[in-house]
Amino acid sequence: MKNIFIFFTLLSLLNLEYLYSVPMWSRLAVLMVLFVVALPTKYKKVITDKDWISITLVIFSYTIYSYFVMDEVYHASYFSAYYLYISLAYFIGFYSDDFDFISLMKKIFLFYTLGTVILLFPGFEYFSLESGSYRLRTMVGGPPASSFMFLFFSVVFISFKHFKYGYLSLFLMLLTGNRIAMLASIIILFIFYFNDKTLRRQLSLLTLMSIPLVLFNLTELLIKLRFFDSYGDTNMGTFDGRLVHWNWASEYFFNSDFTKQILGNGVNSTKEIFFTFREFNGEKTGSGAMHNEYIRVIFENGILGFIMVFYLMKRVVFGVESNINKLTIIGLVLSVMICSMTDNTFYSFSTYLALTFFSIGYLKNNEGYIPEKKNIKIKF
Repeated sequence: MKNIFIFFTLLSLLNLEYLYSVPMWSRLAVLMVLFVVALPTKYKKVITDKDWISITLVIFSYTIYSYFVMDEVYHASYFSAYYLYISLAYFIGFYSDDFDFISLMKKIFLFYTLGTVILLFPGFEYFSLESGSYRLRTMVGGPPASSFMFLFFSVVFISFKHFKYGYLSLFLMLLTGNRIAMLASIIILFIFYFNDKTLRRQLSLLTLMSIPLVLFNLTELLIKLRFFDSYGDTNMGTFDGRLVHWNWASEYFFNSDFTKQILGNGVNSTKEIFFTFREFNGEKTGSGAMHNEYIRVIFENGILGFIMVFYLMKRVVFGVESNINKLTIIGLVLSVMICSMTDNTFYSFSTYLALTFFSIGYLKNNEGYIPEKKNIKIKF
């Protein structure tokens, strides 16, 4: 477990926003070196795993295809490395030796929270003013990246019945003011509430404690008009602005030729087409990325790629019903799926995704720390 903790502390430093200029292929190389150091007896199982081989072949195939259909290939190479980076984290977890999982999560949680205060240079702005609201940011990144990380920890700690850590994670997540993370937490906690009787009393108490803070956050967001447009039709910080870009992407996709509808416009082509030059069809676009991973995947990888992505994801969720950690796994999977609806989950948040998929992989193949859990049937 010591090696794995060192692995993730180094991984987090590798993903600090101040190192975003470091090429993703370089990060992947460092990740693989750390992987061999942390798990010297298991790496051969990863590189010979048929699903890992399939994922790697699919990613490289789409990268090569992108070289033929895109004018700028840097974005394709960068994002292909990103896909490999995230999927590798899952297999690292899956082939890890059994250890005290919850103890490791507590150490990483404290590292991220206390590390923000201790490790960052003086003058770091812990609250950033965005669209009229002060929002918490950490060493992981801005408010969205921080919110997803705290969402991850809240799912883990609450499902494992470590409520003090779970409450603190939720409180910090609310301070980030991230709308989709709030929605994801509500849905996941409802699923926990109706599927584990031992959680109900604690979750009821948590609900009462959270109502004032949630209402305050939502009121602030509504007053500042962060749900709707107030800074222009293409501002990506508003829901209206994102709808405009989603509509553009949909029209572009359906007006493309049949080949591109099937195979897509190239890996990370949404960045090239809509955001690199900040102009589309004579209109100014927003900044950043598409803020919807479902639209982005089908736009970049086509119908075939969209199907293949979800087919490969079966490795992540298949067999959960027979796993004692199934509530935790389902909560983590849902957090990614829900947040992907309105944010760039697979585009911008490598630390959160690496930790999430590592945990899913580990919990599927190892018992780790197991609290008192009953064999409950999952209901939606």
